[in-house]
Amino acid sequence: MDDYEKRIRAKAKRLKHEKELMITDYDTIMEKARKTLADRDRIDLESGFDSPGETPLSSRIETAMAAIEAGIRKTDWGLVAEGQAMLEIVLDKVRINEGGNQ
Repeated sequence: MDDYEKRIRAKAKRLKHEKELMITDYDTIMEKARKTLADRDRIDLESGFDSPGETPLSSRIETAMAAIEAGIRKTDWGLVAEGQAMLEIVLDKVRINEGGNQ
């Protein structure tokens, strides 16, 4: 094996490792974002605000879009993940309204 092939193999191995780290980071960030949203919903309920189920889906989508935009502008993946987690909730509500989990 020549030097060029060794460098290519080393780079491929490094990229594979970086991809694995990104996947782990994604899962960790999303788990934290889901917990943050659940905590906020609990605080809203305890404070007497609308329960999460009473918030119109369009409002949840607008909030998710704002979180994603802010996250992109600030390079804050936590905010992007919170927006993604909000969209997951909206998708679940839409599926329930459609009559099943598709």
